[in-house]
Amino acid sequence: MRAKIRSMSDHSIIQKESVFGQPMFGLDIKELISDDLRNPLVAPHLEFVPEEAHGSNIYKLSQSAKWLKHLDSDLRVQMVEENNKHFYIFEPVQLKNCDIIIPVFFHTENEKLHAKCYTPKIKSNTNHSKLEIHIAHKISFDDPCLKTLSVDKFSLIYEEIKLNDGAKLSECCGDFMIEEESDSKIPLPNPWRQKANKKILRHVPINLYCDDTSGNKSKKWNKHICYYFTLSGLPPKISNQQFNCHFLCTSNIAGPLELGEMVVEQLNDTATNGFVAYDSTLGQEVHVMTSILCFLADSPMHAEITNTHVPGNALNSCRCCTLKSETLIARQKIPYLAQFTQKKSNGADCPNPLRTMEETKQNSKKLWTETKKTLTLEKLRVESSKLAVQDQLNLKFSKQVFDFQAEKISLVARGEELPTHMEQDIPQKLVDMEDKEPKRMFNPYLELKGFDTVKDTPVEVLHNIQSALNVQHDCQRGECKLTETEFTTVERQKSSTHKKLELEHTNDGRYIINLASLSSVNDHRRFSKVLILRPGPLQWVNALHDGLEKWRTCAEKKQKRARNKTSTSAAKKIRLDPDLLE
Repeated sequence: MRAKIRSMSDHSIIQKESVFGQPMFGLDIKELISDDLRNPLVAPHLEFVPEEAHGSNIYKLSQSAKWLKHLDSDLRVQMVEENNKHFYIFEPVQLKNCDIIIPVFFHTENEKLHAKCYTPKIKSNTNHSKLEIHIAHKISFDDPCLKTLSVDKFSLIYEEIKLNDGAKLSECCGDFMIEEESDSKIPLPNPWRQKANKKILRHVPINLYCDDTSGNKSKKWNKHICYYFTLSGLPPKISNQQFNCHFLCTSNIAGPLELGEMVVEQLNDTATNGFVAYDSTLGQEVHVMTSILCFLADSPMHAEITNTHVPGNALNSCRCCTLKSETLIARQKIPYLAQFTQKKSNGADCPNPLRTMEETKQNSKKLWTETKKTLTLEKLRVESSKLAVQDQLNLKFSKQVFDFQAEKISLVARGEELPTHMEQDIPQKLVDMEDKEPKRMFNPYLELKGFDTVKDTPVEVLHNIQSALNVQHDCQRGECKLTETEFTTVERQKSSTHKKLELEHTNDGRYIINLASLSSVNDHRRFSKVLILRPGPLQWVNALHDGLEKWRTCAEKKQKRARNKTSTSAAKKIRLDPDLLE
């Protein structure tokens, strides 16, 4: 039966052994994404290029800053098509006015394709037989040296550009560009052009999700670690539908980092080499590149994925910054509270330094070195607190070392002779693994391309004191009444008897305005000793204007959805076959 179901679904099962010898099974992410691209109910809604919305009407991930600005040069959108030509980033392009530019970023604006372009410095010898194309090092999206051009102004691709004497640019530049400052060479043409093999290159990032699920309410027994993902290019109303959330792998034995090794391996392959899929909107095969845009999870799961301690009562209670206390008692004192609110003693702003991915990698390796030095769990925990990292995968290897030492001590205490393989401090299998496969001993997400443990794990605000201007209507003095309005919806059906009760204000002049904080009473007492500068009248006015602008945007979105819903229902009525009514 299982084989029959598997053959009907046409999905292959990936089998892999974890670093601790546990069997793991999962689905192929390439096949799952390919299914969506050839699905006529999903593919038309997918966006493959980020949108520049200028901060207005933000509601989908294609408008996110990471997709638009912060992806690495080899992971961002590489190609767009215009006039049946494929234009790639970091390749010279000739415009219709004969200027030569280099696209660095592609995006859409007002539903039109645009490119952020750099004007290169071209140096040549006297007879122009050899050229050097120079480009700035690590150009950011907001760099003033970039100019925004519509893609419809592009004319010739790199292989078609010719110099005044008729020679091809590709033959004179040596098939590379030079990055200034670093003097590193950028190969020409873009390596993705060869990988795509004349196919359109689709950029399909994903949102990865991981959680522990269980068959009982306590989550104590039969716990499973599950990985899912959604396509970042889908709007929320579609990506949130259950059938667009794809199952990837699960295990009730292996932990999230052990399972993550399989996930990271697949994602690094799709981000480096890509794969071929059929696009139903184009009616042809395309080449697809995939990378992770963000990792979604709850706070404890994020702590494990990012090699940090679980917030709450931890001494290192922030996953993003260097917020830290020496003891739990110190967390109730003014210096820690000032650091928590990111303020100085005089009330001035003092943001905490952010953690970095590179520092997390280095400190994780230092912990393993500390394990081999101390050979005790207590000292390792102290060092883990100092370095503000905790690699749960490597911790299991450390515990194997500690168990190995405990067994040696037990044998010596009983007066028995140590076997030959126990004369060393670390088990031989760990020595061999450290020599042959050192990366498998650490969190696999430290090696995931395009993933930053600080910036790409959005969850709740870890330390933020929120307050707001609370405006309430004085209903008691205004003698406001509850009136029945429209019928309510019960079990997705319009009720014929129950109506909604809505409050009708009879006097718009009676309002109570007061400042309400969202913090608890105990927090109020603690933070009352921290000096925080009061906002001035102009700051309050600006905040109110920003709030009104957000409310206006939300109202416009609501009206637009209502219009779309009305037009859709009207269209359905028009298209209804009269024979179906008989």
